[in-house]
Parts: sequence; C-alpha cells; structure tokens
Amino acid sequence: MKQIFWALFLFTNIQLHAQKREENYFDQDPKKFISTLKDYLGQSAREDSKLAAETVEKAVNSGQLSNEELENLREMLNILYQRRTPSHPYYKDYINSIFLFKKSGLNSAFYEKWHELFIKVTNNQKRGENKMFLTFLSFSLDLFSSNSLTSTKANSWQLESKDVELFEEDNAPVLRTRDNTLIGFTRGDTIKIYNTNGKYYPLTNQWVGGKGRLNWERAGLENDMAYAIFSKYNINFENVAFSIDSALLYYKDFKNLTIYGRLEDKLVPENKAKTTSYPKFLSYKKDFELKNIVADNVLYKGDFNLIGSKIFAKATDTSQVVLEFFLKDRVTKSLIAVGDEITVSKGERVSINKAYTILLYKKDSLIHPSLSVSYDIKKNEMKLLRGESALDRSRFFTTYHQMQFEADMVTWNFDQDSISFKMISGAGKNPAKFISEGNFDKGTYNLARGAATYDPLTLLRKCVQDYGSPNIPLSYIAQTLDKSLTEEQTLPLIFLLIENGFVFYKPETKTVQVRERIITYYLMANAKRIDFDILKLNAYGKNRSALINLKTFDMNLNDCRLIPFNDSAFVFAYPKQDSVVSIKKNRDMVFDAKILCGRMDMYGDKFNFKYDSFYIMAKKLDTMKINIPDGDKKDIYGNEVTIPLTSKIENIKGKIEINNTINKSGRIPLYYYPRLTTYAPSFVYYDMPSNNGGVYKRDKFFFEIKPFVQDSLLRFDPASLFYDGKLVTAKIFPDIPQRLLIQEDLSLGFVNVTPAEGLPTYQGRGNFTGDIRLNNKGLNGKGTLVFQTTTIQTDSVIFFPERSLAMAKDLKMKEQREKGKVEFPEVESKKSAIDWRPYSDSMIIRSTDTNSFKMYRGITSMNGSLLLSSKGLLGSGSLDWSEASVSSNLMKFKSHIMDADTAALQIKTLDGDKVTFKTPNVKAKN
Repeated sequence: MKQIFWALFLFTNIQLHAQKREENYFDQDPKKFISTLKDYLGQSAREDSKLAAETVEKAVNSGQLSNEELENLREMLNILYQRRTPSHPYYKDYINSIFLFKKSGLNSAFYEKWHELFIKVTNNQKRGENKMFLTFLSFSLDLFSSNSLTSTKANSWQLESKDVELFEEDNAPVLRTRDNTLIGFTRGDTIKIYNTNGKYYPLTNQWVGGKGRLNWERAGLENDMAYAIFSKYNINFENVAFSIDSALLYYKDFKNLTIYGRLEDKLVPENKAKTTSYPKFLSYKKDFELKNIVADNVLYKGDFNLIGSKIFAKATDTSQVVLEFFLKDRVTKSLIAVGDEITVSKGERVSINKAYTILLYKKDSLIHPSLSVSYDIKKNEMKLLRGESALDRSRFFTTYHQMQFEADMVTWNFDQDSISFKMISGAGKNPAKFISEGNFDKGTYNLARGAATYDPLTLLRKCVQDYGSPNIPLSYIAQTLDKSLTEEQTLPLIFLLIENGFVFYKPETKTVQVRERIITYYLMANAKRIDFDILKLNAYGKNRSALINLKTFDMNLNDCRLIPFNDSAFVFAYPKQDSVVSIKKNRDMVFDAKILCGRMDMYGDKFNFKYDSFYIMAKKLDTMKINIPDGDKKDIYGNEVTIPLTSKIENIKGKIEINNTINKSGRIPLYYYPRLTTYAPSFVYYDMPSNNGGVYKRDKFFFEIKPFVQDSLLRFDPASLFYDGKLVTAKIFPDIPQRLLIQEDLSLGFVNVTPAEGLPTYQGRGNFTGDIRLNNKGLNGKGTLVFQTTTIQTDSVIFFPERSLAMAKDLKMKEQREKGKVEFPEVESKKSAIDWRPYSDSMIIRSTDTNSFKMYRGITSMNGSLLLSSKGLLGSGSLDWSEASVSSNLMKFKSHIMDADTAALQIKTLDGDKVTFKTPNVKAKN
C-alpha cells in the first residue's frame, strides 16, 4: 500500500513540475526567449516558420516590439505550447498578425483588447481543439492586412474605414463600427452598403447591421436614381447572398413616393450591369398605379420590383399586372395588356408576358388572350408576339372587321399610321390566316372531334349548363368527356380546341374557359340550323403579311391568293399578284381579282364585296369570260367539263349577287344564284388578232349591251343565253339594234336581215340588202350590194371598217348617159371578185378565168379588172368583139365609147377566127 502511495505522489509531483515547465517554456528574458523560439521553430522544416523567429529577433533587437508587446507575445506562445498547438502554421501566423497589426494603423487600445480576447478565445477551447483560435487568427490577419472581416479565394467582405472597436459579448469577440461602408468582393462584382452601423462576430462569420444604404450603381443606375435604406439586417458571410426585410426604396422617377419591401443581394462572379438581377427589391404593396415610370405614354399598374436595372412586376392569385399605352396626345389609349409579368429596362424596353391584350383603334379593338408584349421606348414601337403554348396560339380577334386571324407577330410604331402583321415561322412561306367570325369549317369541326366516339363540342356546352359557369375545372371536363380520362389525357384535346378558338385555358389554376357562343354557333352550323360563311383568307409575305391602316382602318392583306365566297354557288376570287385585299368594317372587302362566278370568269379591279348584303359591286369589271358545257363531258370527279366562249363581255358595271343574304353558306339550294345585274352598258369587242388581223378596232367597232340581269350563272342553258343591244360598226352601217347569241364558232354574234330597203353602207356610199352575220370571222353578209349604177348579188361579203371584199355571183352595171351625169356602160358578170374601198371612191372588180365581163349590151367582152368610182369606169385587160380585140392597161369606158391611149390592136379575119392584122401601141377608140 505504501508503495502505491509513493508512486502516485512521485507521479503527481513529476506532472506538476512538467506543467510548470510547459507554462514557462518561453522565458521572460528576451535573449532566452529569442533563443528558445528560434530553437523551437528551427525544428520545423518550414522556412517561413524559421523566418518568423528571425523577424521577432530583429524586432526585439531594434526595439520595434515594446516590452509589453514582447510579454504579450511570450504569454500567447506559452499558452499555445502548453496546449500542444503545432508550431506550423499557428506560431508563424500569430507572429505575423502582430506585425500586421503594427502596420494596420489601429490604436494600442484595440491591440490590448485584441490580445485579451485572443487569449480568451484560445483558452475557451478544449485541449487539442484549435478551430476558434484559427478562426479568430484568420479574422485578425484579414483585418490587419486589408481591413477585411473575412476573405476567401471566392469572395471577401471588408470595411472602408478603420473606425472600429473590439469588445466582448457573450464570451465571444465582436467587432463594431459606425457610419462605415461595408464592401463585398468577388471576381468581377462588388457590393457596397453605405452609412452602415454594425457588429461582426468573427467566430460565426456573422454581420449584424443596425442601418445602411444600398445603391443600384452596379446595375448601371446612378446613385441618386435608385437606392434602398434599411435598419436592422444580418449577413452570413459564409453565403454569397443575403436579404433584408422592411427596406425602404427611393426611386427618382417616383417623385417623393417611397416603397417598403424586401431587399435581396448577391455577389455574382463576372457580373454585368445590363444583365444582372441584383440588387433585387420586392415591394410589399401590390397595387401601384404609376405614370411616367416606364415612359411618358405608359401607365403601369401592379406591384413594383427593381431587379438589377429592370423594373419587374408579377401577378398574384388576387391581382394581375397591367400596362396601358397612349398615343402622342397622351390622352388616347392605344393598348391595354393584362398579364403575368412586367419587365422594364429603363429608357429602353418594357415587356409583359402571358398578357390578355386589347389593341384599341377608333371605337373597336384587336384582342388576344395570351401574348408577349414588348415596347421599344426609343423606337416608340410595340410588338405583340404569340408564344408556343396552346393559349398563346389562340387567334387574334378584331371587332371592327369581325374577323379572327392567326399571325405570329403584330407590330405598331406609334409614330406611324399602320399596324403590321407577319409570320415568323417559315420565313414568309407560312401564311397568316384571316377567318370570318361567321366562318364554319367542316374540317375544323371534324378535327375538333377527332377519332373520339363523343362530340367534344356538344359535351363542352353541356358542361357549361351543368356546372353553371363557362369557367370549368379541367378535372370536371375530363370526367364529363369520359370517366376513364385523366386531366393529362384531356389536355391534348383542350390544346386543339384552344388553337381553333373554342376554349381558353389557365394552366396555373387548371381551368378551362369555354367560349359557349362559338361552340353553339359551330354545333348549329354543322346541323345546318343557322347560316354561316366560308370566308377564310391566307396572306403571305416575308417582311409583312398584312397591315391595318389607322387612317381608314382597312386591313390590307398581302399576297392573298384565294377568297372563297360560296362553294355551293361556286363563287371564288383569285386576287391579282402584287395586289392587296383590303378588308373593311364587318368583312366588307375591296380587291383586284379574277372571280370564278358559276360558269363566268370575271376579271377586274376594285371589286367591292358587301358582307351583309352578300354581293360584289363591280365599278369596272374589265372582262367577263363565259364558259358553257362541252356537251355531256365530265371530269374524273364527275363535274361538267366546260369550254370558254371566244367572245368576252367587257367594261361591266354592276352587281354580283353571290347568294341570298340568309343563305351565305348555300345550305338551301337556290339555283337562282349567283346572279349578275348590270347598271350601265357593257361591251363586246371583236379586235382579236385572229379576227382578220384585228381590223375591227374597239374604239369604233363594238357591240354595246344594254343593262341586263342574268341569273343562274352556274346552271344556265347556253341556248337561252342572249344579250340585247346594238352593234356599232365603225360607220359600215348605221347602228344595228340586235340580240347577241352564242354562235357556232363559240363567239357572241348574230344573224340579221336588213329592212327591205336595205341599209346605207359606209355613210351612204352604197347600200346593202340581205343577211348580215357577226361572229369570229367578222361582219359578213349575203345579199345585194349597190354602188353607183352597179348592183351586186353575193353569197359572201365581208365588211371591214375601210373596205369590203365579196364574190359576186351576179353583177349588173346599168348604162348611164344622161346629160350632166358621169357616163357608165352596161356591164354584166356572173362571177367576179369585188374589192370595195368606199372612202377611196373605188371598187375593183376582177373577172374570173371562166367568166368575163359582158359589156355594151353583150357586143364586147372583157377579161381583166374594172375600177368603178363616182368619176366613171376604168379598166385594165383585154376587150374583145367580133372584128378585133384591144389590150390595154388603162381603158376608159363610157356609155358607148371606150378609149385607150396606149393599146395593142388585133384585127380578125372575116370569120373572126384568125388574126389578119396586128399592130401595137395605137390609140384606140371603139
């Protein structure tokens, strides 16, 4: 027992003695202290540790360290030694902190408190634990070297001023400062909190602020443009982000309006002023109404959040954000957008997403349920963009024109008088679509139904009736459609219905808004219980598909290739290339086009379509081409094959009634339509090159048709087709009242019989009695033509404006020898060719090979040509009688005399059979 007691006693004394040695390992004597320190740190392989000992030696020898500082150093090193703290890096870093302090500019009182707290921090740890010591040491090195509170490779926080004090709170060191600037750093970003009071807790890396001001300078805004002030706030320097509740925002454009809200900020590496989302201020108030905050023509309604340099507003469950735009007068409201989010880039752009948008013009509007609205402040230009969601793909609706349309983008520069539409997808190859509000498309109806066994439109209408509201939960609709359907399985159908304008959908609430009026309309139209139309137009264009002229409010469509008016009456318009289709109020239109109207093809400009009356006015229908059935021929689809008449009716002024006003769809068979009514004379011309080289010039030769009414344009009987009027013949004849009918050569013409007294011809220069025929061969006749004393019987004469050609089957020229009148001989012919040129006072009559002219009561005969005029009769050829014959190029015939200045004379034998004497070039008189 004694042995155990003495062993314990000896061990205790050895331990106490060893502890006493450890506590005083570094001696108070400066030389011994330096020697011991050098030996102790010299054991390390680290050169920086050895260098630290040498630095202390130099400082002691030079008097840089006071006795008090040296004693504090010795005291702290003995504590570290006693706690078995490794020499590296702790000894070295602690020694360095002392020398950094001496360069920091902090006062001795701060140093004394720092030393006191350092010892407490160190001793408050269990033996072997060094975390708090290291934390406080790291803080000290940062503070003394750069006035930093904390610093890592990623970021750091420091104070601008060194007006700081150190004290103890709850057994822990605390750094306090007043009216200082707290600065956070990271690579490419800096946060500054000005005029701040605060305390920093080094051991927990927490900053507790008492007040401060944060500017938006790093977001590119001037210091007096936007800043937030606040009182109590906390920052955990372990994180890159922090938030402050109940901050007060000052925004210059608010003009004394202050906003309370939540302030958030974050150190962002390589932060850029234009794109940064910090600082971020989120207002508590949600119902601001602010003028001039965006631009001087914009009213902003909603909450107010400043995200970087951008103003931002977000809708809540109980409120939405609104932008209202005004024209130059700052009074006329031009656009209202109610949506989910507003973003404002000050002085540059404002945008609102998922916005119910109403674009206002005159007393009407253009409406869309979900658009991205972007306003370029500098350009004063508005852009409305459709997104890709089903609701975004809904159609626009214009109340003025009573039309829906599908376009990707609508652009309106408020400095200009037009709104333009375009398709972005397809680079101009995809059309913008413009659909009448009264349109029913069987294809759309079938597409909505799809392959389902139920009719979704009928069931949707039932949902509205059963639920008692058009705003119906998606789950309710799914169960009504088919109890086996889930919400997710129902969505594809909902999206299809949205795209065709039957419903709207709010995904955030999973609510379907049923457009009951449109659904009812489609159901009744499909059942043919109500009238509808088939108006659906496509417009193309790479840069623009259409525009609304804000002076006239016309909606002008580019490159519109088809206007389907009525398929049952077969009325379609094909607008001219490079022309525009101008849609006016309530679907009235003006266009240049080719119109297929039943069997008629009509070409013209400025056609004026009236929707309510359902007719087309033609102020100038240039040409109407008439098609008739080609016998009983049918095409592969069973449709009749038609061929066009070669004559066209031109310059029509009239009205095309497409169908009855209550039968726009053609659901009721009314074969009376389409119908054409003209209000002024129209014309048929015969100047085509194929008709005698175009000799019948349209300014002088034409058929003038009286105003007429022609119905059943799709089913008329060609045999009954006629047009009353008169033929104006370029003064060949007086105007001839007549009825145009279809001729065998598919022309419009006639066969006419002259009065018994005949018709004066070429302004009285002759007379014609008989049949007159008009067709593609010209103006032809069969009958009696009289000129001077000559009467010609012919089966074929063609009358030209300056000339007539005929084959005479019988010609008789009466002898005329009255005193004071031009003399003519008696001439007869049974077959001769006539070329009459009345305005040249000449009729050329040529004998044929088998028929010569019988002259002078049959005593002589002649072969050759006669030239008949009001001055007499000339001839060229051979004149033969019983005794002789004379040949001459110029013979003058009188009632009983023939003269030829130059002739060849042949004298016959008595039997008249053989020439007995011949002499050329004699002056002959018979």
